Amino acid sequence: MTSFIYILGVDSKVIIDTLSRDPIDFEDGIQITVAELNEMDAIVTRNHKDFRDSKVSVYSPPDFLKM
Repeated sequence: MTSFIYILGVDSKVIIDTLSRDPIDFEDGIQITVAELNEMDAIVTRNHKDFRDSKVSVYSPPDFLKM
């Protein structure tokens, strides 16, 4: 199950970087920061509006599954 899922930690650097962005939603901001710092390929979410500032590609679940 975890062969394609990475569980990444949140530390003080992630919190500070996220707060400096002034995200729309703090928890979504944490996800963006963690994805960028770890050079992830994608974020999969049903909530595109809070991920507009992400440098990481954002996909809906159906779009991701089509890839």
